[in-house]
Amino acid sequence: MSACDSAQVVLRSRFARATLALLACFLLFCGGASAQADDRAERRIKAAFVVRFLDYVEWPAAHFPKADTPYTITVAGDPGMVKDLLELIGERTVNGRQVRVQADTAGEVPPDTDVLFVGKNAGPYAEWSTATRERPVLVVTDTPVRGAPDSTIHFLVVDGHVRFEVNLRDAARRRIRLGAALLSVALNVRRDGQ
Repeated sequence: MSACDSAQVVLRSRFARATLALLACFLLFCGGASAQADDRAERRIKAAFVVRFLDYVEWPAAHFPKADTPYTITVAGDPGMVKDLLELIGERTVNGRQVRVQADTAGEVPPDTDVLFVGKNAGPYAEWSTATRERPVLVVTDTPVRGAPDSTIHFLVVDGHVRFEVNLRDAARRRIRLGAALLSVALNVRRDGQ
């Protein structure tokens, strides 16, 4: 095994351990038998993933004007996700940057958006994807449209577990790079946009 291969294994296991530990905390905190509790638990797990994605995405060098420019996550169509992200983040920083969370209420993606989370109630998906198509924005979708060509990461629930698939073609078009550790835990990595 080469040094590069062993480094990838270490990265993969660190990401998996950190993500699993974070998700285990949420599962313990969010336990409950009702459908509403299950929906909230699922949403909180997705919020944890969205925050973890920040560690494994590389934006173009000129994207952030300063080293401490905050990350901005814009949420469309899911007010509960805004609340869960704010609770999760608190005063925490990621890669030395604060993390701001905002709800999109005007139907337009603000220019300072680094991550766009498109929820199930965001309206026509095509409008959101067109608004960010050529911008370096990580688009994370939780919509019924699976495999949408303008989504970088799409959440799925498989056998009761939150998983995600990645579209590398969309990431390349947006000029963002996804780390190998992130790709290694994706359920599906699409390279051709299909």
